[in-house]
Amino acid sequence: MEWSDEPVVAAVRRGDLEAVLGLIESDRSGVLSVNQQLGRLFRLISAAPHAARSPEGHWVGELGKHHEAALCAHAACIGAMRAADLVAIPRDVLKNAYPRIFPTQLPAIVERLGENYQRAPKNWDKTGPYGVMFDWVARGHAPAPTGDGTVNNLLSTLRWSKPRERAALFAAAPDLATITLPRLFDAEVRPSLGAAALDWQVDPASEDRIDRQILALVRNGMWTPELVLDGMARFRANHTSNFQLRWVAGLESLLAQKLPKT
Repeated sequence: MEWSDEPVVAAVRRGDLEAVLGLIESDRSGVLSVNQQLGRLFRLISAAPHAARSPEGHWVGELGKHHEAALCAHAACIGAMRAADLVAIPRDVLKNAYPRIFPTQLPAIVERLGENYQRAPKNWDKTGPYGVMFDWVARGHAPAPTGDGTVNNLLSTLRWSKPRERAALFAAAPDLATITLPRLFDAEVRPSLGAAALDWQVDPASEDRIDRQILALVRNGMWTPELVLDGMARFRANHTSNFQLRWVAGLESLLAQKLPKT
């Protein structure tokens, strides 16, 4: 297979990610003009193992950054929504390259990532890096989201973060604590989704539990007790399963025990 000498094709073939991103930013029309070649190159590179060589000369040297370069060029060609649906996007590419490829479309991508997560939260190959959307919010690339999937993904991100990481995230993006997170009482829950599912197998005293994190938010003044009481009332109105209702009863008991009496 012969490849054109277009700069973006050459950059992908030598694995020059920075050159690919620079061309997307400066000459998107030139990148789009060879979209079919870039699609073929992306499929060839994606199917090959790391460090593989190409006897046919499809890429230069051992396969390394070629994958990220090919993915970014392909993403620019297929558009933001289809790019958001790609599987096995490296976390760093999603975090740092997508804002350069789609500088005005990140809010829409956030919503699509949330929808993908809501449909299949255990599809780790696809959803594993989705927590970078909250870094985008912190960096001002997108507003705090409120869709069910983004809310449930934030819960998962908080559950698996260290306390200092959670504190840093809320310090950088307080709207995640005041706009996104309160929607946990309203978002659709299913198996593997939502606060009850995340807290189910965690020690009741663990600070990683969502109910304990809610307590911390009230204690530090980011949430008011009234916000939680209203949320619990909505939660009970919208959920009928014993599993979910046990969780909200446990949250209510925790708050009653740990908050000072007024």
